[in-house]
Amino acid sequence: MSENLQTTIDWYDQSGDEVTDPFDTDAGSPYALEEYAQGNDLTEQSESVFAAARAADEQGGQFDVATVFLALSLFSAASRRCSRAWSPRR
Repeated sequence: MSENLQTTIDWYDQSGDEVTDPFDTDAGSPYALEEYAQGNDLTEQSESVFAAARAADEQGGQFDVATVFLALSLFSAASRRCSRAWSPRR
């Protein structure tokens, strides 16, 4: 068995069942890397930015629907007005 593996097994035996991730920097793991914690922070930031972008996209979709309804109502009003203008007068 390698020395690194033996160190990790000893650390896990001492830490108990509370540790589930051997790369957890807060638990004092011998495999913990600062870059791994930084990657987790960046992942959380990207997820929050993605959620904000999704919310903005949904709001934009609602504006698209409103634009279609506005265009239909304007088209309907214009076609009624044109039909009155072109109808034969008595």
